[in-house]
Parts: sequence; C-alpha cells; structure tokens
Amino acid sequence: MKIIKGIGKIKKEKKDLKIKKKSEKRGGLYFTRVKVKSILIISFLLIGIIPVAIIGNFTFRQSMKTIEQKVGNYSREIISQVVDKIDRKLEDLEQSTMILLSDD
Repeated sequence: MKIIKGIGKIKKEKKDLKIKKKSEKRGGLYFTRVKVKSILIISFLLIGIIPVAIIGNFTFRQSMKTIEQKVGNYSREIISQVVDKIDRKLEDLEQSTMILLSDD
C-alpha cells in the first residue's frame, strides 16, 4: 500500500513538473516574442529616425547659411540707401548755405 502511495506521489510530481516545464516554455516563447517584437520596433524606428535626423540637420544648416547671406545682402543694401540719403541731405544743406552766402 505504501508503495502504491509512493508511486502515486511520484506520478503527481512528474505531472506537476511537466506542467511547470510547459508553462516555462510558453513564458520563454512569450518573452522571446516580446523581445523580437521590441527589437523589430526599435530597428524600424532607428531606420526611420536616423535618415530624418540627418536630412533635417542638413536642411537646417543650409537654411541658416541662406538666411545669413540674405540678411547680409539686405543690411548692405539698407546701409547703402541710408548713406545715399545722408549724402543728398548734405548736398541740399550745402546748396542752401551757398545760396544764403551768395545773397549777402
């Protein structure tokens, strides 16, 4: 009788071990699937983000150069216009003083 009970316990322990192994396998597969899924997501994100970042950086630098050139050109043009206007005002002032001096 003791032998039968002992065999029953061994069978039960063996069955519990099989169930435990199956659950570990499933968990392992689940973990592997999640890991592969995560790796794929990260890979695709990097494949998408890196080129966008490189193109964005290049575009930003080109835009900055263009803006700096245009600002420089407009500044020179405005300064030239101001200098011309000041020269005209000085000429007008000089003519006015010459007229006043010649009237005396």
